[in-house]
Amino acid sequence: MKDGQVSIMIKNANVFTLHYQKPTFEKKSFLIENGKVKAISKPDVFEEKNSFLEDIQVWDASDMYFIPPFSNGHSHSYTGILKRTVEAVPLDLYMLEAIAYGKNRSTELIYDCTLLHGYELLRNGYQMTVDHFSERPTLTEEGIDAAVQAYRELGLRTVLAPMFSDRNYLDSLPFNKAYPKENDSTSEIDNYESLICRLMRCYEQNKLITISLGVDGVQRCSNELLERTSKMKNEFELGWHSHLLESHTQWTYSKQQGESLLQRIDSYGLLDEKTVFAHAIWTTEEDRKLMSDRGVSIVHCTCSNLHLGSGICPIHLYQSQSVDWHLGTDGFNCGTLNAFELMRQAARVSRLATDNHENWLTAEEVFIRMITPTSLSKKDWVHDFLSENQPASFLAFSYEDLLPEQFFSEVVYYENGENMRDIMMDGAWMKRNGVDQLSSPEISLARRRIQENQIDYQQEINQARSQFSTVNKKITKSWEYVQKNWPEAIPKVRT
Repeated sequence: MKDGQVSIMIKNANVFTLHYQKPTFEKKSFLIENGKVKAISKPDVFEEKNSFLEDIQVWDASDMYFIPPFSNGHSHSYTGILKRTVEAVPLDLYMLEAIAYGKNRSTELIYDCTLLHGYELLRNGYQMTVDHFSERPTLTEEGIDAAVQAYRELGLRTVLAPMFSDRNYLDSLPFNKAYPKENDSTSEIDNYESLICRLMRCYEQNKLITISLGVDGVQRCSNELLERTSKMKNEFELGWHSHLLESHTQWTYSKQQGESLLQRIDSYGLLDEKTVFAHAIWTTEEDRKLMSDRGVSIVHCTCSNLHLGSGICPIHLYQSQSVDWHLGTDGFNCGTLNAFELMRQAARVSRLATDNHENWLTAEEVFIRMITPTSLSKKDWVHDFLSENQPASFLAFSYEDLLPEQFFSEVVYYENGENMRDIMMDGAWMKRNGVDQLSSPEISLARRRIQENQIDYQQEINQARSQFSTVNKKITKSWEYVQKNWPEAIPKVRT
């Protein structure tokens, strides 16, 4: 278990369990040997069966609550270079800077960004993440290998979804004088397809890494790209991960093109239970019904949505139409990697989405979404919590005088992480007795190198900002268009 692989007996713990799909806690004791759960049962039964054990570390966990690690449904490792760079700018202006910062990263910088990103996720209690991996101007096997190296060193389970589009970002904004015809991007798509195939072969047997298709926003994808990724998805049974209707400009663009983005995707057979969309704020009732019919799920990036002013995702409407949803941090720069803040914001923002309090998210509902991985994950990553003969993974919280039925409210509304005293992932300690076990000189060096590179990108940032005025006019016109033409309650405060 990292520090000597010693065996440990954990007694009288409050252990999370699902009883007829209802989350609750049961008093249990369990034994961990060589990083795996050797035995687990009710305390009295456990004592009887394991009374012969000697010379073993014993942990009386009477005041501790043990829960499964968190799962991150959507993130971008490259944003490690963007932390502290995003102030009061909306998505479409932010994207100009993000593209500038993401260009021409060396493999060393890719490694640094991923290492810092993964480290922060682990110390916040995440065991798995979906990395919508970006490398500009071109995805490379060397760049992806650098990211995978960081994840493997950390031991973080990762769905790697290389992000690709074949349309220019500015061309996908509304109110262009003339929208360009589709360019022949066959060679670029060929390269993407070859890259995905090589990655699948390379990491097929890897226990920590799995590959998914990761196209960028659909409005930036050609028909050929959608057709080709659909064939790959079906042939190799891959997941398909993309941003969807994150801002009102994307909905306005689709209206001006005379198409529903969801219907366009569906026409290529891309909507099914292995399709996972991030954000999905500006969807209509017709869109949500189609998603429900096809078994699509979404990732609610509530902190990012608020930080960039993108809007309020109508989770209550998704729930009413049985669309599965998860929680995601999004970027390091415009969201938060703190799972407690993410849960808290998700619960509270639901109060703004509807005045019907019966549709507000409860702490329990939000918590369940925080520990539930998306359909993009490897199947063998998902099993019952603290199953015998499985690697031990848990988050342990220390609370005095807390009743089990109060746990979910405490964690979602009030916790900041200080009571999360212990973290174990796959039998290795990430945090023990409140002390970080992950911090290393390499992580400190990565943080310093990233800070130095932020200065190096100043010329690219200045060039991106020179386009702010033009893009801002399109945002303003789109907002005016939306207020006149949006078919239901606008998922944002009117001005």
